[in-house]
Amino acid sequence: PVQYADYALWQRDMLGDPEDPDSTAHEQLAFWRGALDGVPAETRLPADRPRPTEPGQRRGAAVTLDLDAGTHRGLTALARARRATFFMVVRSALSLALRAAGAGSDLVVGTPVAGRPEEALHELVGFFVNTLALRTDLSGDPTLGELVGRVRDADLAAFAHEDLPFDLLVEDLNPERSLGRHPFFQVMVSARTAQDDPYHLGGIPAVLDGADLATAKFDLSFDCLELFGTDGEPDGLRLGLQYATDLYDEGTALLLLDLFRRALTALAGRPDGTPLGRVDLLTDEERRGLDRRHQALAEARRQRAGARKEPRDGDRTRTATDPREEILRGLFAEILGREEVLPGENFFKLGGHSLLAGKLTNRIRGALGLQAAIRDVFLAPSPRQLLRRLGEQEAGPARPVLRPVPEEVRPERIPLSYAQRRLWFLGRLEGPSSAYNAPVVLRLDAMPDAVVLEAALRDVTERHEVLRTVYPARDGEPYQRVVDAAGTRVEVEERTPVGEARARATDFARTTIDVTDELPLRVRLFGVEDGTAVLVLLVHHIATDGWSVDRLLADLDLAYRARAEGRAPDWEPLPVQYADYTLWQRDLLDAGHDFLGSRLAFWRTALDGAPAETRLPADRPRSTEPGQRRGAVVTTEVDAGVHRALGGLARAQRATFFMVVRSALSLALRAAGAGSDLVVGTPVAGRPEEALHDLVGFFVNTLALRTDLSGDPTLGELVGRVRDADLAAFAHDDLPFDLLVEDLNPERSLGRHPFFQVMVSAQTAGEAQDTARGLGGIPGTLDGADLATAKFDL
Repeated sequence: PVQYADYALWQRDMLGDPEDPDSTAHEQLAFWRGALDGVPAETRLPADRPRPTEPGQRRGAAVTLDLDAGTHRGLTALARARRATFFMVVRSALSLALRAAGAGSDLVVGTPVAGRPEEALHELVGFFVNTLALRTDLSGDPTLGELVGRVRDADLAAFAHEDLPFDLLVEDLNPERSLGRHPFFQVMVSARTAQDDPYHLGGIPAVLDGADLATAKFDLSFDCLELFGTDGEPDGLRLGLQYATDLYDEGTALLLLDLFRRALTALAGRPDGTPLGRVDLLTDEERRGLDRRHQALAEARRQRAGARKEPRDGDRTRTATDPREEILRGLFAEILGREEVLPGENFFKLGGHSLLAGKLTNRIRGALGLQAAIRDVFLAPSPRQLLRRLGEQEAGPARPVLRPVPEEVRPERIPLSYAQRRLWFLGRLEGPSSAYNAPVVLRLDAMPDAVVLEAALRDVTERHEVLRTVYPARDGEPYQRVVDAAGTRVEVEERTPVGEARARATDFARTTIDVTDELPLRVRLFGVEDGTAVLVLLVHHIATDGWSVDRLLADLDLAYRARAEGRAPDWEPLPVQYADYTLWQRDLLDAGHDFLGSRLAFWRTALDGAPAETRLPADRPRSTEPGQRRGAVVTTEVDAGVHRALGGLARAQRATFFMVVRSALSLALRAAGAGSDLVVGTPVAGRPEEALHDLVGFFVNTLALRTDLSGDPTLGELVGRVRDADLAAFAHDDLPFDLLVEDLNPERSLGRHPFFQVMVSAQTAGEAQDTARGLGGIPGTLDGADLATAKFDL
């Protein structure tokens, strides 16, 4: 009856002008603006490699699984009971699977629709298919039945507004764009019924087959094919997943598809009154693997290389001439989250940055026994170059081996680490203070079981000795005393008013802890009247640092899931405890050891003649009395164009983004009157051995970084000076700051920090994949607590 050109003209007329309040386009755009308001820009899933940033054809592959007829019948019955379609049940299961894989509780997936709203189009060949962005809200720990109800309501509303072309939606809502991902969603889902009627060509029976194009339009495309027996009854499901091989290996794709299968099985077999929090689709081992992959991707995303690698002949060689080169290539690939790294490929062009370089050097020390430093990675950024550089270096003094010290061999009074000792004496000098509290605030969508939580917390404190250590003194010298985990308690505050939850959590986070006779960990659970909860883990800084937060929350989540099932957590033993580290550190930095002498020699030169104070235009004279410093925070933003330019400058100068940031701060401080010889502080992880990576504890160290702005350098020369100074400083970052102060003995004042009064750091924003946390399947978000204190002037 019509041709495709007729349809194109009709479609424009049917939609009308989006600016016209009476038009179909206007009405449907209004719906989609509301439906997609505030959606995450990306579905964060545990890919094996960082997302490509360049456009181009995406390579793809596919995996399949089958589900039995019984599960098929159970899903069909659930759809009928909930007055939903089979597709809605399938989409509910996919939401469960994606959440289990770490995608969070606010999910958007795409689905194709026929796009033939008129009967006259049914027999016409042409491109009519449209795509819908379907959103799922899993917050508040709904039951399985409630989840299907939420999906049904969202889908019915979306299908009632399916006439708006997807491109008009993208044009109007203008979401955050990336050449490497699809807007609004990167996961597709479809549900189909197997075709029973055979095809014929001129009376000759034929079978419709597919051609494997080995491409992928989306990161992941899930498909559920319904099979029926000759009696018309459900006969099983065939599940398929097409995946982008740029992102995923086959093993990961199979795990994701199997999570989909497990979710479908749970929907079919569990009572529909079962809360989502009690549906655990992952084993402990799978959960640990996914956690590690999420962390690796978050770090690799930090300074993703912007250009495609053009390999030289040497880069194409896959066979290592030295066995150590093969090991080194494996370490590069592991740290960068890649399947393979060739001998000549550049660490930083593959997405590496200074934090990952630090982890790489730790792995090299553990795997090859080579004393690599971050500076070595900058100067020799490929596996082959780095191995050559490390092999040419003269062997330095051997480091003592970090190993567990049996309890019966440990000294009666275990010394504090140097960082702990400084903090302990500051506490005695300044008096009771919350300035060194390090609270972890977790906002949960539902109230956890307090009894299970307390049991899990005991497991975690049993695992990490530092959380059950007190720090008394004898003859004026502090020491560690490890106590039993049985004293760990969870305080519960029920029915906290919604408007008071944040304030009460903050008040608790400001509680002072006397670590001489009190455990460094206190926990309070606030049950909020709207059904949500706030969990505050108040940890004194003497027992934790920023690195420790992820480990603490991951272990607590694993222990909670285990205790909820009536069993002890199944985790790998830690190689060492914090007390082992402090004994090792003392051995490493023994006064007669060459290691200490070489570090002190560097810092004496680096800080020789540095000003004692950064002179800035304060509003009031500096206090000369010790004590807690009150503090506040202000923020501002810089646009994406400036951000991109700074990243480009860093690459051009072979520097890190942090080095560019520090260069800018030096300019700002000089403009404010601080002069041309500047010293600022920055924190470093302080975990020089791989055995420390999964340990909760206070390892962070502080570096004093000096900048010389004399002689009117160009901006590029300034970045170069900062780069050289920072590389040298980071190569000597394992000298505890307190030993540096003790040795150099700078001019002291109770009212200011020695060497520097200004701190600087650069970090990646708390994106959804970084702040999203959970507890036993209950979705949550990591939050902060305003302690209203300041450790430094700025």
